[in-house]
Amino acid sequence: QNFMPIDLIYSPQDFAEKLFNMMSRKTVKFNHRLTFMSLISRLIWRHKLIMLSWYGALVKYMEPKQKEVHRVLTYFAESVHENVPDD
Repeated sequence: QNFMPIDLIYSPQDFAEKLFNMMSRKTVKFNHRLTFMSLISRLIWRHKLIMLSWYGALVKYMEPKQKEVHRVLTYFAESVHENVPDD
């Protein structure tokens, strides 16, 4: 009943880092970037991953003029867990 396919990922840390590198490319469209953000944030939350560069990358999308800023804030909040350092 509590089964989630995301739990079956062999190496979630490596997978999340590869997705992050793909998302960081300049040629990726913003809509695709949002999809990457969604998957990465759920991986971080579900597996309690530590990816400090992730939070810094999301900060640049948190400006009032940014399109879909509410979605970026959601992904940011979703990826925070008790193991993330305070700073």
